[in-house]
Amino acid sequence: EALNNISPTDRIIIILNDNNMSISQSTGRLRSAFNQLRTAEYYRIKGEVEEALEKFPVLGSPLAKTARGIKNAVKRRTVPQGNLFEEMGLHYFGPADGNDLDKVETLLRAAKKRKGPSVIHLLTQKGKGYEPAEKDPARYHGVSPRGEKKEEKTFSRIFGDAVTRMAQEDEKIVCITAAMRDGVGLSSFEKRFPQRFFDTGIAEEHAMTFAAGLAAAGMKPCFAVYSTFFQRSVDSFLHDCALQKLPCVVCLDRAGFSGEDGATHHGLFDLPLILPVPGVKIYAPVCERELCDALAKAFSEKTCPSVIRYPKGAPDPVLEEAFPCREEIEEKTYDFGENCGMIAVSFGRVAGNVLRAAESFARKGRQIRVVRFGVLKGFDASRLEQVFRGAKKILLVEEGVKTGSFSEYLLSLLRERGLLCGVETRCIALDEKIAPHGTVRELFCQAGMDEEGIERELLKLAET
Repeated sequence: EALNNISPTDRIIIILNDNNMSISQSTGRLRSAFNQLRTAEYYRIKGEVEEALEKFPVLGSPLAKTARGIKNAVKRRTVPQGNLFEEMGLHYFGPADGNDLDKVETLLRAAKKRKGPSVIHLLTQKGKGYEPAEKDPARYHGVSPRGEKKEEKTFSRIFGDAVTRMAQEDEKIVCITAAMRDGVGLSSFEKRFPQRFFDTGIAEEHAMTFAAGLAAAGMKPCFAVYSTFFQRSVDSFLHDCALQKLPCVVCLDRAGFSGEDGATHHGLFDLPLILPVPGVKIYAPVCERELCDALAKAFSEKTCPSVIRYPKGAPDPVLEEAFPCREEIEEKTYDFGENCGMIAVSFGRVAGNVLRAAESFARKGRQIRVVRFGVLKGFDASRLEQVFRGAKKILLVEEGVKTGSFSEYLLSLLRERGLLCGVETRCIALDEKIAPHGTVRELFCQAGMDEEGIERELLKLAET
């Protein structure tokens, strides 16, 4: 689509850094087209001939016409399918060794002389010069600091193992990812079911529409993607999936702070984008069993899409211990004294911090209830009357942005039911800013979502 915007007179130089990788190994028809360009002898010869002809001041019209005829004849014999870039009016240079700086400079100078648009096709090696990255380029797309503790039972691995088990029992289950097979935990699924695994490359919008098409055909598609990259799929999710009430399953990995993956990888905006979509069901599991249960329920849906969101890393055992029933809405009460009608509301990983803060708060002589939502949309709303009747003060803690958040959605539901009359509410969530790079612990502290920050807010609310 971007190439369509180029005019024949634009002096644009495009560098195609072709290392045969997206994040995982590149796939698809476009990759095949690049493979033909990489191996076509015609382009190497063409480049050498053009370079030689440039040394002559004037060739004359007849000779130039003959040269073009010879070029086209050679091209038809060596590259029968043509060149994607030349068909769109770009002058093509390459393929060339992109790790050879002298060669790259030569091509850049040649492209700079041209009046129209050019593309320079460079073949590079991902991880060049660092042997571990050369051997495993997908893993070394992003790395953690040396000595960082590796969690074995991460949510990504739990998801991958669970969906593989379920696919053994149900041949309609297929999995889709967008160049992140390893990152989302689908390596074992691909090995077990290669014909039911699809990597669309870095094309998340297409992946979502593809999933919708599979669902319309009676399959049970599961699109696994990082929360931050699902933002590219929202249009397709709304129009191709939700509008048609198709039972696609979307698993959002890295929901919330993604730690040292960096600012681009924090999954903080998915809920404001998904919550307004009619008919969607949203799960926020906090342990292995909840994630497996959510997957099973999502695959059993017939008329609506399901979204399952979970963070990077391993489950917090405190949450599994505190909420053993794994219901849509669960409560835990800490009672060490005065009942001031205090409720702390949360979901997902940050609910562990809320539990620790609530216990410390209660030990100062107060009572507090912690309410955790395992389902963020599509839960039994009649439970709200039971859970929030009699509340006087509510603190909501959310690992995401405040505007359009689940907290706002929940408060709207409570207000409609008359459950907020005379109730003071406060919310700990991110204001409208981009979260920086940092560990999850550091980012929790900065946002006031760590145990100490939550307890401070509880104490302030108790004094009002």
